Amino acid sequence: MAAHQDAFQVDHERIAQLALATYHNDLPPRGAKPGTKSNLRLEWTVLAAFVLSFPSPHSNQHEYALISLATGLKCLPYTSLPPNGDVLHDQHAEVLARRGARQWLLQRLVHEVKSGVDGGGALALFEPAVGGSEPKWKLNKGVRLHLYVSTLPCGDASSKLLEFQRAAQDQVAGKKDAITPTELLELHIQGTKSSDGTLPAFDASGDRSVVRGRASSSHQYATSSGALRTKPGRPDSPPSICMSCSDKLALWNAPGIGIQGSLLSSLFQPIYIHSITLCDHPTRHIFPAFPPSKERADKNGEQREALKRLLAQECRRALSRAAPGKDLVVGWSTTPFAHSKEAQAEMVWSAFHPNPSERLEAEAQARFKDCEPVTCPNSIVYVADSTMAGTRGKIENLATGTKLGAPTKRPKDPQLQRSLPLKPPARSSLCRLNLFQSFVTAHASITGIQAAKATPLLYSDAKQGSFGDGTKAYRRTKAELLGGKEEAAQRVQKFLAGARDGTAIQAAVLPDRVKRLTTRKMPP
Repeated sequence: MAAHQDAFQVDHERIAQLALATYHNDLPPRGAKPGTKSNLRLEWTVLAAFVLSFPSPHSNQHEYALISLATGLKCLPYTSLPPNGDVLHDQHAEVLARRGARQWLLQRLVHEVKSGVDGGGALALFEPAVGGSEPKWKLNKGVRLHLYVSTLPCGDASSKLLEFQRAAQDQVAGKKDAITPTELLELHIQGTKSSDGTLPAFDASGDRSVVRGRASSSHQYATSSGALRTKPGRPDSPPSICMSCSDKLALWNAPGIGIQGSLLSSLFQPIYIHSITLCDHPTRHIFPAFPPSKERADKNGEQREALKRLLAQECRRALSRAAPGKDLVVGWSTTPFAHSKEAQAEMVWSAFHPNPSERLEAEAQARFKDCEPVTCPNSIVYVADSTMAGTRGKIENLATGTKLGAPTKRPKDPQLQRSLPLKPPARSSLCRLNLFQSFVTAHASITGIQAAKATPLLYSDAKQGSFGDGTKAYRRTKAELLGGKEEAAQRVQKFLAGARDGTAIQAAVLPDRVKRLTTRKMPP
């Protein structure tokens, strides 16, 4: 069995097909899936899913099971964050899928503990962790966590892809003196060969600022590898303090962190992402998939493969900044996601020109701009059945952080004159408030320790370690990486004061304070 474990190879196509099959077969066609707007413009979104692989109890092969899936690419601005923890701040697919995975892991542990699963016949995904004064669990030997994303995560991991997409757009538009994708690829390959291969550290040392979204090329850090970024968004929209998916993924794989979060750290040892599977669809129109000659087709195929190697290396670098010693596996799937930006754009292109790789006439280009696909404002979350008995999982349709179509008027406390949390029908099961309530119940079921009923149990108490030292250790490690509460507040104020025109952060403090504030790893 040991030799079999060492020879494990990630099946990226299988992971992608599992995610896509769940999306198309288990989620209803209506709800929060992308559709067609009233002006006939198609919507697109990003798909992400967490998958577990484990040794099959019936053969020497590995089995794969999807545990959570989500779509989305929106987040709330800082001014819209409620204090009650009843609204989801970040609705990007990777973040929602991670929240769903945490819920699944907690429910699965409850199932295994209550049913007495010990690996003697039933599937055991967890085993007790040795050592420590409190009962904790870890993933069983051979069990690995994988992430599927239908495109490169926003932020640092996708910065080079954006360069190539802009170059391809300029080439199609016939811009004079613009660098072509072929020339850009040669430049990057030469730069890779000349570098020493050292990964930039996951920090914000020196005078580096935080870049808002994709920023503009005029900002000195806008295109630099390793730049910390908030989520992309319209330049005229209110700023969000939500960090990019690249930065969040890098944080989750940092030593001592993991995807389980601080609360679940009282029950679990850190759970890390073993591999990430990406869809290669975004690369297909950079080097056209349908050139006029076979010779050109062969050349473009070679260039696409070289580009995929370059982008995979860049993604690995970006997501391993906090753990440069870990070897994150990055691979590609050739199966397209039907509601991706590229797939929806192809549908629009086909109405103007049968071959999207050929140069479009100026009139057709202008018409395409008027019909270009737009982002879907809604999200879907799917959490699989934790018993793995074949029952369909739980589905939620979300909009602006709450359940789609639910009333969002908050009741008020007449004595305190403040808003109360949203009513349960409006709240997502993955919001901070509901997840905390689920955790309290699950913790008692797993450990047999009932919380004291004399005083109300507060979320802040749980985050400070009232459920165990694992939460304290997690928060201590995170504080060492990101900075403490006071510094976090200073960073937020600095960010909000300096955010302008959707470009970058301009320091709104004295130079000596800038240097002091940027010595930590990353703003929370």
